[in-house]
Amino acid sequence: METLADACRFNSQGIEFYNQGKLEEALGFFQRDLSITERLAPDSLGLAMSLNNIGLVYNSQNKSEEALGFHKRALAIREIKAPDSLSVAASYSNIGAVCYKQDKLEEALGFHKRALAIREIKETNSLDVADSLNNMGLVYKSQDRSEKALRFYQRALTIQEIKAPDSLDVADSLNNMGLVYKSQDRSEKALGFLQRSLAIREVKAPDSLSVAASYSNIGAVCYKQDKLEEALGFFQRSLAIQEIKAPDSLAVAASLHNIGAVYKSQDRSDKALEFYQRALAIREVKEPGGLTVTASLTGIGDFYYSQGRLDKALEFHERALSIKEIKVPESLSVATSLNSIGAVYGSQNSLEKALGFFQRSLAIQEIKAPDSLAVAMSLNNIGEVYKEQGRPEEALGLHQKALAIRKVRGGTRPLIVASKISGTVAQRVEVRRETERQGDGVNPTAVVSVKDRRTVLEENTFEPTGWIAVKNRKPCCTIM
Repeated sequence: METLADACRFNSQGIEFYNQGKLEEALGFFQRDLSITERLAPDSLGLAMSLNNIGLVYNSQNKSEEALGFHKRALAIREIKAPDSLSVAASYSNIGAVCYKQDKLEEALGFHKRALAIREIKETNSLDVADSLNNMGLVYKSQDRSEKALRFYQRALTIQEIKAPDSLDVADSLNNMGLVYKSQDRSEKALGFLQRSLAIREVKAPDSLSVAASYSNIGAVCYKQDKLEEALGFFQRSLAIQEIKAPDSLAVAASLHNIGAVYKSQDRSDKALEFYQRALAIREVKEPGGLTVTASLTGIGDFYYSQGRLDKALEFHERALSIKEIKVPESLSVATSLNSIGAVYGSQNSLEKALGFFQRSLAIQEIKAPDSLAVAMSLNNIGEVYKEQGRPEEALGLHQKALAIRKVRGGTRPLIVASKISGTVAQRVEVRRETERQGDGVNPTAVVSVKDRRTVLEENTFEPTGWIAVKNRKPCCTIM
């Protein structure tokens, strides 16, 4: 008859497979652990650990609702058996991670704040505290609150440089700060942080997926600087590692997408479409109907838009929207697809349809990200429609509102791209986090306007921390 010792053994085997990225195998062992623990130790902290670990696997598989259910069950036990403990903080952190992936940013922020409050009392200035600070920084970045994100990343980095100098944790924080500077169009500053991150990773984890992530992020900055050949080189180096370490993975798809974006900017249209389609083929297998698929659909839609093939552009943007409205309804990601569809209708001179989509986009953005650059984009686009409709005073008022937001937010790039109505196809960047310690995952991040009708690249950032819990020990093997 199986005992709790067997449950512990199954749990340990599950952790090994999880850390190798073998999620189905990990899930099988965690479920065997759970079946024993539910029978022999119901409502125990051991059971909470089992539930927690299954939740982590489901989150890594992008099965957010299943993950949330298991994490909430774990939390319910922990709040009774060990109130205000570090295990409760871990559950808050894990639930926040799932909410973040679902684009429920305020909920995510609330859970990460609760995790931080416990950790700052129980273990002041620990690496766990740094993790919570990092997680909050990620949410603030996704809310287009870049200065606040930087402050939290800096606080995390300060702790990490003392507790674990030159560690991969330090590299992760440097990476995330670099991405914020990139989003602020502070390319040289971004490059400095990303190169520091890469230098650590190349020593601590050579030829790893985290190194591939750094190559991708540096490539994205080069792309922004119009250094297209350099960007292409970095993306190709990233892809070379990923095809060995994670063949046919979502990481590979992200690099294919980015290489396609460079080719598109070089007016090598056939090559661009080839890479976008290769990315889409992987994503439709690995995550059918998932948010990664919408990134490819959006990229292809933008490609057709830039080619003036408006009916095809509309088809792909509508496919992206249909998935997002199921996966992340009323989210900023939905708002950006609405904005893209509005731009297509504007270019077709269907001004009333364009206006309707821009207004739907704005309605979401004003709730989810008030006074953000996303709001400024939509105000600008609605203003352009009004101008085309012969309503100059209303147009001017909206343009002035948009300008006021950009002055506060620090935006410098043009919001509008020349066309019949100057419609901007604004995308929500599908962000990837690749490290050796994690499988593929996708998280939406900040809304970015398209410059010169170029496809927004995918970045590698770091999603909220999860925990693999080991029975009879402090939770360990942090999945960052």
